[in-house]
Amino acid sequence: MLKGTSIELLTFSDGQLTEETIDDVLIGEPTSSAPTDQTDGRLLGFTLGIPKGDTHDWTDRLVEFWGKRFRTVGYPQQGIEANIPLRWGQNIKVELVDMTGTCTVFDNKTYTKHTYSYVCIRDGRGGTTVAQDGSRVAGRLQVRIYAPLTAQGDYIPQVGDIVVPCDCDAVIDTTSEQTVSQSIKALRSAYPKYAAVVDVSRQYYGTKPDIVIEAR
Repeated sequence: MLKGTSIELLTFSDGQLTEETIDDVLIGEPTSSAPTDQTDGRLLGFTLGIPKGDTHDWTDRLVEFWGKRFRTVGYPQQGIEANIPLRWGQNIKVELVDMTGTCTVFDNKTYTKHTYSYVCIRDGRGGTTVAQDGSRVAGRLQVRIYAPLTAQGDYIPQVGDIVVPCDCDAVIDTTSEQTVSQSIKALRSAYPKYAAVVDVSRQYYGTKPDIVIEAR
């Protein structure tokens, strides 16, 4: 007999995650023989069965179970509940997420500081790699801002911005060009892992995109 379990449905607001317990959720087997560890770090494969009568929005959401956090991928597959013999009326795929980082971005025009919590940070700047054409490519710093953690009106990093892969308490003094230069010099000294954004892309898994920052 199939048995559901309780999971936490997470909501991001005012920089904090709040939890709501959803009971009797069926955690399905991976869609392949085992979850696949993708090259970008994503761990795919699990499917959640949502109880009949549930009215929550499951698109672009974060969930937690088994002591780990996942994000929903795509849109729920909805059936006609009266024609489904079991207790679950819709399915949604989830993937494991790495939400352990915090980063700081300084707008390169106004030097306004923006802090992003619960992001995925992968720093590959320890050396160079060889591209398919044989050329050597310097490693980059990558920051992924997950779609469920963004809101309308949030600042989207741009090419040329300064990114620091931690919670940075520095402030850039914009009183004059000289104070800006001095502030950036102090920033570089205090946070040697800072980088300049060279590419910003959007990757959709639902209605909202993840923002992926590449910097070096």
